[in-house]
Amino acid sequence: MKPPWVVPWRFLQEVHALKLPMSRWGYGALFGTSGLFGFSLGTLLGNAALGAGMALFFAYAIPGEWLEWMRQRRQKKMRSLWIEAVRNLRTSYLVCGSLRQAMVMSLPHFPDEVRPYFQHMIDQEQAGLPFHPVMEQDRFLLPELTYVLELAQLLDRVGGPDGEMLLEDAIDRLEEAGRRVEEFEQEVAARRTETRHLFALFLVELLFLRLVGSVYFSGLFHSATGQGLIFLCFVINAGCFIWVRQRIRRLTG
Repeated sequence: MKPPWVVPWRFLQEVHALKLPMSRWGYGALFGTSGLFGFSLGTLLGNAALGAGMALFFAYAIPGEWLEWMRQRRQKKMRSLWIEAVRNLRTSYLVCGSLRQAMVMSLPHFPDEVRPYFQHMIDQEQAGLPFHPVMEQDRFLLPELTYVLELAQLLDRVGGPDGEMLLEDAIDRLEEAGRRVEEFEQEVAARRTETRHLFALFLVELLFLRLVGSVYFSGLFHSATGQGLIFLCFVINAGCFIWVRQRIRRLTG
């Protein structure tokens, strides 16, 4: 089971895997700002106990939401770049008929994000070593990357007219994977939106209680029982939000 986003080393590990420029100080600023916002909102709508609970919740939820948004953007971008790179490789392979020469010929035209992979494979081939990804942490970012690299090894052994067929197959698989991932992410995004709406509805209800209940039901609202019920409602809403997010996170890997 993966640690939650709020664990600093896990959060920074995923941030660096996404090639995002964030240091420990940046994480601390994001974590602290999110917690301060939650504490201020909770204190305004309830009391210090609710503020403390919302501080922990927002310090968990906001960095996680931001990281998930950046991960989806990075994954979509990398998939399109890999499709473009394989298309360039296919064009060069049709001209020279050799995988190594095709990579050398296409290298200047590859996008900057994927060029290090091919440069590394060229260097490995020159050294007589098997192909291996230069950035292993990107495998979780783009699962099809493993397939493309294994395809390159097979292409190097097969060669000839079958090479063009394998590259065409790689392009088709990457495009099909992209379509399937987009459909899946749309469904997952709908579930995430539902959890956001439910928590937003809780905040609206809490605001209503603050504005109306403190006037017409002042005794109950400010009593220990009333504040305890409000805190219990917050715990239930926050717990459901976190539970759904963790289920989605396990499902999406």
